[in-house]
Amino acid sequence: MFFDCLWNTLDNILTYVLTGKIYIQDTQYYKSLEKKYIEYTKPKDDILEVKLFDENKCIDITNEFITHIQKKDLTWDDILKTYGHLIDNTNNENFHLDIRYNLDNDKYRIIYKFNHGKEINFPPYSQEELEKYKQLKEKNEVYKRKVLFAELQQKDGKTRDITNLIKEYSGPLENFYIDKEHEIHASLIKDENGGRILLENENICITDTLADDITFESNDILKLD
Repeated sequence: MFFDCLWNTLDNILTYVLTGKIYIQDTQYYKSLEKKYIEYTKPKDDILEVKLFDENKCIDITNEFITHIQKKDLTWDDILKTYGHLIDNTNNENFHLDIRYNLDNDKYRIIYKFNHGKEINFPPYSQEELEKYKQLKEKNEVYKRKVLFAELQQKDGKTRDITNLIKEYSGPLENFYIDKEHEIHASLIKDENGGRILLENENICITDTLADDITFESNDILKLD
């Protein structure tokens, strides 16, 4: 009996080896590890915070936004249907979303202004677009102005360093999303607490990588030509 059991065990081992089952199992295991590694190392566009603004009010809709955006079907009509009774949307000029997100451990922000019936496409860039820009940047083939410094010029004559904040709004391609037909208005720039940083008769001054100073007033769109 003992020798019969031993023989059957050896026979099973030999069968696994000859049929390649062990190899297949190992291959599947390493493929699984490879998939997990790719998922872990690829750039992540984690949503940190989503706020809905009208002229005077701010509503945090982070959780609802994440739920909807995963379905790829979120439109401004959906936003109005859910939150229209809580905000003043009679003045569409000031009706917008401000999204803070993380990509490759860097924080960025983007503003989506009201556009009736239009889908809110987030993230703004595909993986292919980000990778292409990264490769061009590594080869020093990105020929354009970028934010070097930025300051808030207050009406009392004082200045305030807002470089990090403005760089966040310039996005991962450092161009204020102009290639995506987004308009980042100076008047809509927010601080970490959601308050507008630009008051009446104040300006934002950006020094670009060509050492040029560009001044933006409240109604101006942030861009570096």
